[in-house]
Amino acid sequence: ASCLVGSEMCIRDSTLTGTVRELDDRGIAALQGIENPNPPSDDLVMHAVLELDEPVTLAALSGGGSAPREGEARLILIERDTGELTWGAYQDKHVTVAIDPGMLTWPSDTSLPLGEPSVATAGIVVVDVG
Repeated sequence: ASCLVGSEMCIRDSTLTGTVRELDDRGIAALQGIENPNPPSDDLVMHAVLELDEPVTLAALSGGGSAPREGEARLILIERDTGELTWGAYQDKHVTVAIDPGMLTWPSDTSLPLGEPSVATAGIVVVDVG
């Protein structure tokens, strides 16, 4: 699931497998084995992440919207401020997803998951569960 930056050899959709996790910032930081670099927050906002089966090299747009770059990903933010209706049915389930590489972005700040890409809602589809 990788492609050369700037090449037309990219597969239209990259297929990735992993486990869906709905976590707050504290949970995401714990999953990454890091201290949360952001000020503590009392709100219990949950985020949906895909914990990949193994690290993969992905090409995604840089946070500033500039040219794509390659990097290693272990987690992908699949929805910030998620609602139970969107990803709740997939919580802790192993899934295969198709991701549109054009909707994948590296972060430009210290939001969690730190240093991991996010995908726009329209850019991810669950193709298999289990």
